[in-house]
Amino acid sequence: MQKSPPPPPTAPEQPWLHQGDQKRRTVQRLFDEIAPSYDRLNRLVSLNLDRGWRRCAVEQLNLKPGDSVLDLCCGTGDFFPILRRKIGDGTLVGIDFSAPMLERAEPKDAKATRVLGDAMAIPLADSCVEAVTVGWGIRNVPDIDRAHQEIFRV
Repeated sequence: MQKSPPPPPTAPEQPWLHQGDQKRRTVQRLFDEIAPSYDRLNRLVSLNLDRGWRRCAVEQLNLKPGDSVLDLCCGTGDFFPILRRKIGDGTLVGIDFSAPMLERAEPKDAKATRVLGDAMAIPLADSCVEAVTVGWGIRNVPDIDRAHQEIFRV
């Protein structure tokens, strides 16, 4: 007698299948838990290419010293040093919904303002930054269209 294959994983094992507030809570809990190993995981999974991808993305922005930049879904702040080299004493704000991730971002740029916040309701004024970066965090936002509207607004 042949065994049937195991059932596919359920939604709790696949947080990207959740929607709305359930997705937000599931993903936030996941990132709170993995914060201590997040940077190492990124380097391993990307074969250390993630650093070059960030540098390339920032080069496309044509930032100048003194500019203001928002790093949305900033996680552990891997964009911070690259952005700081471009904007000098300009304003750098990192927003993330995971407090443990934001804590790990502090050593990467002590001058950056770190804010616990939501990509779908950015707590900044209209037209207050010259650029917005978002690494891979956009995939975790429950309403990506709303996040894009907020990015355009600021």
